[in-house]
Amino acid sequence: MPPTLLLVTDPEAPGGADLFSLELAKAALQRGIRTAIQPMPRAPNPRAPSLRRSSFAKDSDIVVVNGFQIEVLRTVKSMNKRAAVRLLGVPVNPENAPSAEFRELAAAADLLLLPSRHLIDTMRGLGLGPRSLHLVPFAYDRIPAENAALLPLSAMPLVGFHLVCVLPEETVMHECFDVLLMAFSLMPSDCHLSVIGDGAAARALKARAGKLGALGRMSFLGELSRARTHEHLRLAQALIDPCVHSGFPILPLNALSEGCPVVAAAGGGHPELVADGENGLLFSPGDPRAAAEAVLRLRHADGLSRKLIASGIRTVKEHTWERTALAALEALERLGTQPGRAGSIQ
Repeated sequence: MPPTLLLVTDPEAPGGADLFSLELAKAALQRGIRTAIQPMPRAPNPRAPSLRRSSFAKDSDIVVVNGFQIEVLRTVKSMNKRAAVRLLGVPVNPENAPSAEFRELAAAADLLLLPSRHLIDTMRGLGLGPRSLHLVPFAYDRIPAENAALLPLSAMPLVGFHLVCVLPEETVMHECFDVLLMAFSLMPSDCHLSVIGDGAAARALKARAGKLGALGRMSFLGELSRARTHEHLRLAQALIDPCVHSGFPILPLNALSEGCPVVAAAGGGHPELVADGENGLLFSPGDPRAAAEAVLRLRHADGLSRKLIASGIRTVKEHTWERTALAALEALERLGTQPGRAGSIQ
C-alpha cells in the first residue's frame, strides 16, 4: 500500500507559493498516493512548537519537509514519524562550515532530497550513508527569454560589456570575490560590473575595489527584489559567478532563463548545469586570469553569445516539475517500504 504523505511547505518560498509541495501533491494524486499540505508561516512567528499540541501528522506515514526547518523535524521525530527533507544547499556558520543545527537535521532525517550530485557528495562527507540521499532535480518553469529576440551583441544598445554578479546572503566575504576583482582588473576598461547584494560582504568588496582603482567601472546596487534581480540579469551580457557553491546553482539557472550567458567557476554544482562552450563558460576556480579570458572569449567569439543563450533556454526547459516530482515520489515510495527509522532528535 502506498504511503500517506504530509507535505510541510517552505515558509521562505518565493511569493509564499511552495511550488514543490503543490506539484508533488498533484503528481502523487495521479499515482494514487494520498497527501495533505501543512502550510508554514514566515518567520519570526513559527508555528512548529504548537504542532506538538495538534493532530499534526497523525494520519501520515511520511512527513516531507521542504527546506531547513529544524523545529518541524524535531516535532516529527518526537512523534516517531518518518521524515524526508528537501534541501537546496548547506547553511554555513561564519567559519564557512555546516552549522550544528544543520548537522542535527541531516543526521535525523530518514531521507534527504537533494538537487545535485555535488551536494550528495557533501552530505556523504558529513558521514551520511547513501540510502538516505536521493537526487531530485531542481525545477524551474519561468523562461522569459523564450519569448524575447536573441540579439547578437553588436545589436545591443549598450556601451561596453556589462557583467553582473550576486553576493551570497552570508555576511562573510568569500575569497572567490577577491578572484572576481582581480579578474575584473584584467578586463578592458569598457567592461562594467554591477554587484547585487548588501551587508558586510558588499562593503568589503567595495573597499577592495577602491584599492584596485576599479570603482569607476562598478555599480553597487544593494539588496534587490527577485524581480529587480531578474531585470538586471535580462540586461546584462553575462552573469559571472566565481564561487564554488555547495548546493544547486539556482542563480545561474535563473540567468539562463533570462537569456543571460553564464561564466562560472568549474566547481561545486556548476558543472552539473553548465557545459563549457555549450550553454555557458567555465573557468578554473581561484584563477582570475582564466576568469578574465572566459569573459573575453564570450565577448569576442563570433556568435558564441547567441549560441549560449539558445542552448541555455533548452537547459532550463529540461528542469520540469514533472521530472522533479517523479524523482521525489520514487524515493518516498522506497522509504515507505523500508523497515526501521534512520535517526532521532533529542
